Amino acid sequence: MYLFLFCRVRIEVLRALASRVTSSQQLSYCLSNGHRPKLSIGPAVGYPGKRTSLFYTDAVKRFGHLLDDRFLEKAYDRAKLFFQGKQMKEALIIKRLRNS
Repeated sequence: MYLFLFCRVRIEVLRALASRVTSSQQLSYCLSNGHRPKLSIGPAVGYPGKRTSLFYTDAVKRFGHLLDDRFLEKAYDRAKLFFQGKQMKEALIIKRLRNS
């Protein structure tokens, strides 16, 4: 479960980074499939350039200066809420299995 929580925190931090990196000439988003989320960065429609993908550590090294405490607190809060909801769903499933 803790691995899931850490992965979720990374996803939320990358989403916050993506919102800061996106501009009129550049689009970015978080690819969260699998246990290694990536930040994908590419040119906006009509602009030349190549698309690149960065794993969490590389993305934080390159764009970490764009995040302040406010963005990080929001990311951790979102991850915590997601994790609490997941725990609640698992508890309901276990309760139903015990009752049947």
